[in-house]
Amino acid sequence: VTNGKELLALAASLTPSSSSGCALLDLRNIVSEFHLQSAVMKALVNKSVGKLKTRSVVTEVAYQLSPSTNVQDSNYNPFHVAEDSTLVAIVAFPAPDAAAATTTPFDPAQIQGTRIAASELSSARFQSAAKTEALAKLFKIQPHELTEAASLEDALVTRIGTKDVL
Repeated sequence: VTNGKELLALAASLTPSSSSGCALLDLRNIVSEFHLQSAVMKALVNKSVGKLKTRSVVTEVAYQLSPSTNVQDSNYNPFHVAEDSTLVAIVAFPAPDAAAATTTPFDPAQIQGTRIAASELSSARFQSAAKTEALAKLFKIQPHELTEAASLEDALVTRIGTKDVL
């Protein structure tokens, strides 16, 4: 995207409800479509069983992606859209009732840039050794975790899955 600053202001103006809304996420620290889907699914499961750690399913996605279990820390995590964001994902949660579903909390046309498929996130175009190193440091991933049998994606998705258990 080319308008990260405007998106940051827009993200701040969105007031997510507990059942609908959208999250604007910076994709620099997302390694794959599965990584993002895992966080979204975990947020939806927590909502369905009444175990949200945050106030809404929208903010729960960022919390699940965050390396911290502190809700306050997750509000300032590297997955929120920033002024210098160039890769942005819109994670939309439609309203449960038909009347509210006709209004959209966010217009995707407000993003200036090129759309890509989420499946492209794991392509070499968006991955680098520096990104792997930075994420390993951010999530405290030990070198032995990144072996031939396991990948960075595996380590990150495992952390999402076990976040509420540990």
